[in-house]
Amino acid sequence: MSVFYRFEIPVARNFLEEQLELEEDKINELMELSEIIETEEIGRNRMLSLIHSSIAELYFRAYQAYPSLGERSKEEILKQKDEDLLQYCLFYKYLTSTDPRNAIDVVIQLGGDCFMKKGGRTLLEQLIEDDKIQKSIKKGIVKEENIGKIGWCARYIAGANKEVAREIVSCINIDTLSSKIKIEEDASRNIVFCVVGIAAASKEAGLKLVDSVLKRIEIEEDIRMIGWCLGGIAVAGEEVAREIVNRINVDVLLTKIEKEEDIGKIGWCVEGIAAASKKIAQEITNRLNPRLRKELQKGGWLR
Repeated sequence: MSVFYRFEIPVARNFLEEQLELEEDKINELMELSEIIETEEIGRNRMLSLIHSSIAELYFRAYQAYPSLGERSKEEILKQKDEDLLQYCLFYKYLTSTDPRNAIDVVIQLGGDCFMKKGGRTLLEQLIEDDKIQKSIKKGIVKEENIGKIGWCARYIAGANKEVAREIVSCINIDTLSSKIKIEEDASRNIVFCVVGIAAASKEAGLKLVDSVLKRIEIEEDIRMIGWCLGGIAVAGEEVAREIVNRINVDVLLTKIEKEEDIGKIGWCVEGIAAASKKIAQEITNRLNPRLRKELQKGGWLR
């Protein structure tokens, strides 16, 4: 567990018991001592964590310093390979033998900046070169309902290996992903993560999501959410954001803006649109009633 939790990655309990043949009673005993924490999500296996990544780091260093420590487990993981490959071999075994959604979670944790000093990004680069792991990631994307996670996964793979990211994204069923976008609770956080990540891996795939994002924005009543969504996408997917804004029904959006009493929400909306297209933002502000324009200028939203 220390190998995984160095990167704050929980481990499926059944992996430890079935693949590494660890005793259930030993795991329960450690849970009773509060050394291990167990969590469970609907539709997922029970997951085990250590109490802190710093504790995991201490355990991991102990395994490195004392070759005989955990010898039986290490032999099962390494299969005669060099002990320096312990971490890679354990991740490989985990990603190719458990719920493929675990692969999504692992990519997200390893790909971030938090664990770069511990070698997370380097480990990710090594893992995603393998065909079996790529297959696990593709299967995980199909099963994953959280579109934000799908986006983060694609983005971090693109940061590690753009060619692999493009290959993985090319296998995504865009129609299915678009359907998930259309029913997303609001037009902000998860949609932004999803579109930005897909576009980072493949601009062409990102552009295929324009229609579904536009439809979700059209039914969004919170104009601040609309601004956040467009502004967030524009940060890393400018061309995709511009395409969305160019197709927005300005008349409908103006009606929503005119009904809004919170000048801050209006400001966020206009600013987000401007990040994607200054031309469309200017058109919207020009058509606002003079009172709203004056309040936006007073609040520093118009420059």
